[in-house]
Amino acid sequence: MKQTSVSHHLLLNLGATDKVAPFLRSQFTQLINKRKTMKELFNTEMRLSEHFTLKEMLVSNKAANHKPQPIPNIPLKCHITAMQNLAVRSLEPLREHLGLPIHVNSGYRCEKVNKLVGGVPTSQHLKGEAADITIPRSSRPFAHDTDEQAARLIYSYAKEYAEFDQLILEHSGTSWWVHISCKIDYLRNRHEKLMIENGRTKKLD
Repeated sequence: MKQTSVSHHLLLNLGATDKVAPFLRSQFTQLINKRKTMKELFNTEMRLSEHFTLKEMLVSNKAANHKPQPIPNIPLKCHITAMQNLAVRSLEPLREHLGLPIHVNSGYRCEKVNKLVGGVPTSQHLKGEAADITIPRSSRPFAHDTDEQAARLIYSYAKEYAEFDQLILEHSGTSWWVHISCKIDYLRNRHEKLMIENGRTKKLD
């Protein structure tokens, strides 16, 4: 990964590069000049909660496989704080009551990654407040081996035991997953329960 690319994305995460404060631009330049890698910028192995790490909240297969070079999905401190809030208030209680591992398909997304995967400009993934999740195939219980059954099981537990702003059962083609979000100011959560099926949204109970 080219160091200039890392520098550019760090600046993009702060907003328009021409609005970045001079001292921040200087700090990032110093990091790049010292050839700091993403792992050196922050500890990707840090635990956000008992069962969730920062690393799994940053993974994006599309970004990693992007050509001609991968897109670095680099969060700021405020995004890490939001991811920790999501893990503690939403993902961890869900996993505890479900009693099964939870796989994060998509967590935090920088602007370029969000555009790459077709995310909306207002996506809470951009803030670190959302994750798309499923149950790993090898851990699915009896009679819940399909993607739809696994997603519906997660949804049923999440609406009872997890704090959330939006809880969305999503379906596109043959793929099913659950989108769960939690605002950093969790007292303002809307507790919306929705289903998005092939682009069409409807409310759920």
